[in-house]
Amino acid sequence: MVAVLVLFVAFGSAAQAQQYPPASNVLSAELQVGPNCRITYTLVARTYRPGTSVTFTLFSHPVRLGSAIADESGTATLSRRLPQDTTMGIHTIQASGTAPDGSPLTVESTILVQCKKPALARTGSDLAGPLTRAGIAAVAAGALAVLVARKRRANSVTA
Repeated sequence: MVAVLVLFVAFGSAAQAQQYPPASNVLSAELQVGPNCRITYTLVARTYRPGTSVTFTLFSHPVRLGSAIADESGTATLSRRLPQDTTMGIHTIQASGTAPDGSPLTVESTILVQCKKPALARTGSDLAGPLTRAGIAAVAAGALAVLVARKRRANSVTA
């Protein structure tokens, strides 16, 4: 019995604290559209082994976007411009690296790539039609008033 206790003390190790609830493997993507539809992105992948390389790939047709080293919290961040020939639509981004336990870890996220062209500045007013009609009516009423006044003068001079 003493021998078992000695083996346990000699070869046993202290229990490691574990996060609860366990961290979820997450890949988040933020896209921003700049001038001429130049799209930049920031990718953040979590729960990788600190110090290991995480590779980011864009799918429909595989395009390697780059890689980043996971920091001490296991987070890898990559910010760049999306390749110019990327088609608009739905794509999958994948982050591949090493999990904290040493096993391979791949996480995916779906993104929508679209370029909304900026709207032209709006000038003018919605009141243009009604105000134009009111102006025409005022000119017509003024012309009618002038004709009536001339006719009255002509009649009063002859009488």
